[in-house]
Amino acid sequence: MAAKKEETKARLYKIETLRKYCGELFGVQPYVFDGAMTGVKGPIAKAEAVRKINDWLRKGAK
Repeated sequence: MAAKKEETKARLYKIETLRKYCGELFGVQPYVFDGAMTGVKGPIAKAEAVRKINDWLRKGAK
């Protein structure tokens, strides 16, 4: 429950803003960011973006 409260307090950012700075923020190229964020519609917290990027990178190519 505490994690949920922390998440609601996290600052949300537009996908476009995070994409613009994805190299500095996450250390990935824009195409990696785009792949990881597929399906994300609205603003997202940086921590959630990191989780999505790491999950996407772990999947690997099929």
